[in-house]
Amino acid sequence: HGDTDKGPFGMGTYGSRSLAVGGTAIAKACDKIIEKGKKVAAHMLEGKPEDIEFKKNIDQFKKFKKLVKKQKYPEALKLGLDYLEKVPYNHDALFTIGGIYYLKNKYRTAISYFDRALETGDTDVEVLLLKAYSHQKLQENHISLDCCKKIQNIEPKNKSMINLLSELGS
Repeated sequence: HGDTDKGPFGMGTYGSRSLAVGGTAIAKACDKIIEKGKKVAAHMLEGKPEDIEFKKNIDQFKKFKKLVKKQKYPEALKLGLDYLEKVPYNHDALFTIGGIYYLKNKYRTAISYFDRALETGDTDVEVLLLKAYSHQKLQENHISLDCCKKIQNIEPKNKSMINLLSELGS
């Protein structure tokens, strides 16, 4: 935006025209991102780009989240694990599956999913908290404390972390 005192009279942005032109450009850019993503995913999964089904994966993820919301954990776990075969680094799926294993008292398995989720988002306080609680349940308090220290650096006043530190005697 320039200085309006020095510029000549303008005709406005033509809002509806801006969307028609800009929206098309955005849609084309998104299509290119999806195509590039398919190539990267195919390479990582040692497959072909045409085998990567973007829409189908999104639908599967939505169904997975609905099952979790309805607390249908066995079905959600099966669908979520199948989803991760196709999209192995989906942060939300990794966190949610780790959470299901946590609820099933399978803390070691939960931690493996939390670790993978932290590879894609190492400042996610919720993941760090559940990982810390899992280590506490396994009586690995030193690792739980390490998680709490990371949370302190990100969110120093986090009440759950403060409570956990208190339980750990720190």
